[in-house]
Amino acid sequence: MAKKNCSITVERRTMKRITVKQIMALLLAMVITWSGVPVEIQAEEQTGQDAPELWTSEQEVNGLTTLPEDPEFVKLLEQEQEGLRMSSVQSLTGATYTHNARFADCTVRNGIDVSYYQGNIDWNAVKSSGVEFVFVRVGYRGYSTGQLAMDTKAMDNLRGAINAGLKVGAYIFSQAITPQEAREEAQYALNQVSGFSISMPIVIDYEYAATGVGRLYNANLSREQATQIVNTFCEYINQAGYEPMIYANKSMLETSLNAGSIPHKIWLANYTTKTQYQGAYEFWQYSSRGTVNGISGNVDSNFWYDSAEENYTKTIENGIYIIESALQKDKVVDVNGGVEDNGANIQLWTRNDNSSQKFKVMYEGDGTYSIMALCSKKYLDAENGGNTQGTNVIQYQSTNGKNQRWHIKDEGDGTYSIISASSGLYLDVYDNRTADGTNIQLWFNTGGNAQRFRFLTATDSSQGGDNENQDSPEARNGWYTENGKKYWYDNGVMARDKEAYDPASDAWYWFDADGTMATDKDVFIPTNAERTEGKWVRYDSNGWMVKGEDYRYGGWYWFDPTTGEMMKGFVHIPVVGDSEGKWVYYDEIDGQMHHGESCINGNWYYFDDYTGKMVHGEYQRNGNWYYYDQITGIMAHGWTTLPDGRYVYYDDITGIRR
Repeated sequence: MAKKNCSITVERRTMKRITVKQIMALLLAMVITWSGVPVEIQAEEQTGQDAPELWTSEQEVNGLTTLPEDPEFVKLLEQEQEGLRMSSVQSLTGATYTHNARFADCTVRNGIDVSYYQGNIDWNAVKSSGVEFVFVRVGYRGYSTGQLAMDTKAMDNLRGAINAGLKVGAYIFSQAITPQEAREEAQYALNQVSGFSISMPIVIDYEYAATGVGRLYNANLSREQATQIVNTFCEYINQAGYEPMIYANKSMLETSLNAGSIPHKIWLANYTTKTQYQGAYEFWQYSSRGTVNGISGNVDSNFWYDSAEENYTKTIENGIYIIESALQKDKVVDVNGGVEDNGANIQLWTRNDNSSQKFKVMYEGDGTYSIMALCSKKYLDAENGGNTQGTNVIQYQSTNGKNQRWHIKDEGDGTYSIISASSGLYLDVYDNRTADGTNIQLWFNTGGNAQRFRFLTATDSSQGGDNENQDSPEARNGWYTENGKKYWYDNGVMARDKEAYDPASDAWYWFDADGTMATDKDVFIPTNAERTEGKWVRYDSNGWMVKGEDYRYGGWYWFDPTTGEMMKGFVHIPVVGDSEGKWVYYDEIDGQMHHGESCINGNWYYFDDYTGKMVHGEYQRNGNWYYYDQITGIMAHGWTTLPDGRYVYYDDITGIRR
């Protein structure tokens, strides 16, 4: 009888050339009325004939030779065969797309998704066309070999789209057939986006390369298995601090996945003018035949049903203001005591023009403002990230969180509402009172003067003006703070997508692609141009590199005490009060410490449920005895000689002593 085995065997199958029947019905040639976005939709027409062979050794799209084993190329080729492009294009105002009534209160936003096959893209032209968001392919798993590969245009597309001011997400074309492979794909995607300001979800594109083609199709997974795979990907992405999403077509969602068991956002692919899909979704890819300025050839076209209540824009200019309550003239927003302490209360007080009543208001470019008290250089903050009525408003050092971002809404009468970007609640003077010291809180919209304010222009007399921007960038060296964000300059050059060492604090810091210091996040630091090799490190709320043991995302991790690299595999770590320390195992994919029974490289181990320490010797659990090798920790199977000389039999499958 074979011993208990944790490996998964996948049958290798020979890939055969096939043909694809034309299955798409004739679609009307249309152009979407996207608030004036010139994305032209050409009809996708059924030919009624068998398609030619699906691929040859080399083919091209937009002048680009196919990438090795790329399932997206197969998909694109099948789409080309499924529809013949019509010679004429409908006028921009002639087409109509019908949206489900469930999205009546949403803002419909317009976007695209791109890969290597769109070639070189003029991102400024794309942005000028009215496109608001983009998903960039960062990699794929080979449809036959299962090898992970980088989209060679990913870095250019991420950088270009972000610099053009688009909202940017990322996707990986999956062919995962196990949860382990889903985690590998999630890790691979995270490696590629590390250092970039990703503002949209990271997506698993889960679909067959083509009908009858590829390892995912051949695996013949059950709906439960496929659903577990996509959920595993999303959970891993979520643990890394990003928003996950699943892309799948209508057929996949209805027949190959249990969509109702997916607690994550869905990106629906359904090429029609009115989808009949009844499940939940937040994005809709409605065509693969869009055309946009800045891109040669076709591009996938998408709607995003943004549930934000309003599309907030810039309403006041950046500057230094006294914020006066509409309840009474000369009653203004004030920092209690004018102190620099985190957590100092925000209150109403009679105007005295002190720095405790002056605030630097800066537009952040996404419909939100930061509001910084000049007396402390700290920011108006919804205490503890609160999102309930009565949440207190305080000042706190910059966290770059939404609880420190505010919408400033022009009410049309010279007053403004200040609305929390994290909760939608309004800045409110408690109980409409005007006495000095009255508390400032968050409350639902009442429409009253307790939630209306005037922004009165002021100057920073204590500093001789807005001194944060007096020096030129060329003169900067070391730390520089702007709009509440921290940057690092080396002789006038901003650190971007790189580490920097500050000798004053004897600490290493990471700066993202936009130059902002990384805080409370894991970062992949590449050591090669392809970003396939490198190390994962973690930065805390101060931007300091974490070293040693650290708890986050519901588990324990270990970071090398010297380099800060996240350790994976078997690691011996010191334990206070225990001279021997302990052997533990950190997952090879996400680095989280294992607890309980684990199968590693075909062998079974047991790690303490609380400490993670590897068990050695005889061990009892659930009323059964097991034996784990005194040196390696591997579970014994079959007849085994114990250190005390006993010759004992352990079940070949379960390892239980008989």
